[in-house]
Amino acid sequence: MYQNRRLFFEKLFKAGVFAGMLPSVGGFLLKGCNSPQEKHHILIYGSKKSTDFYQNVARYFSSISFDEVNTLNKNNNYPALISVPLDKRGNIAKAALDEGHSILTEIPPADEHDIFFKIKQLTDENNLQLGLITFHRYLTICNKAQEMLHNGALGNILSVKVQIGDYKADPLFNPENGKLHGYLLHMLDLVQWLTGSAYQGLHIIPTDPDHIEISAKAENFHALFSSIPFKYAVCNTWSVHIIGKNGELRLKDAKILTLSTDQTSNKVLNNLQEPDYKNAIHNNITDFLSARNNKSYHKKNMRDAYRLISLNKAIHNARKTKKFIQLKDIT
Repeated sequence: MYQNRRLFFEKLFKAGVFAGMLPSVGGFLLKGCNSPQEKHHILIYGSKKSTDFYQNVARYFSSISFDEVNTLNKNNNYPALISVPLDKRGNIAKAALDEGHSILTEIPPADEHDIFFKIKQLTDENNLQLGLITFHRYLTICNKAQEMLHNGALGNILSVKVQIGDYKADPLFNPENGKLHGYLLHMLDLVQWLTGSAYQGLHIIPTDPDHIEISAKAENFHALFSSIPFKYAVCNTWSVHIIGKNGELRLKDAKILTLSTDQTSNKVLNNLQEPDYKNAIHNNITDFLSARNNKSYHKKNMRDAYRLISLNKAIHNARKTKKFIQLKDIT
């Protein structure tokens, strides 16, 4: 543990944390959500009081920016939300854990596995929690789709096709996280969560330099992730088409969920006027805050964190080598 808390925060300041909190996320986060009955305390790494992000989080949570050193109780154990560039993320996560704070972080939580294992060690030794900002999992249509897949609505999954159209139209697109690469990581995570199947490997399909296609192999199916020029895309932001032995599910633009089987064709199960990103992010944060000492939640996030770091590295290696990159799951 750091003996001098002021030194700790000065170290984070020198690491350039302020530059990491993203206006595109901050201007949208939590607006319009219902306030929890009790405000949770949360530290924000990478935000100033003047930003929309800070003001919106403060509306629903008792938020403290890390630069307010004098306001921090020396013995507080408030959790920390970390949204900074990937090259700083892992070290800031380690420093926060070393100070006794559970962390909720952008994905992937670090760029290297050795940093991940240090994060895991610190959480295990100090009984702290790791949470991941995986907001797509909390969208209404994604929860409905996952429930249906879990209950066997499609039978065995045969293939998955993901299209990303105007990905920048997604209000939570993170322009500093590798641009399209970063958004694809969220889509890879979503499909892995929906199907419950970890990827065994992936490769990059050569295409237009401004776009990207990834073929990912799971145990029983292949998933194709394609960025499509907007005028050719079937979606405004993104779509997921899951083909099973007994039918097909389509998720489109975070608003529309349709089911096709032998008995029905394109039956609309959900059709929202607007994507519920606001509630999704809000629920992502509150889920983390309410999961203190929940070992099952923590264990799943550790597994997913390892997988996401592996996926991120595999995408880089596949683009560099133009080869199929095998993935090993955490044991």
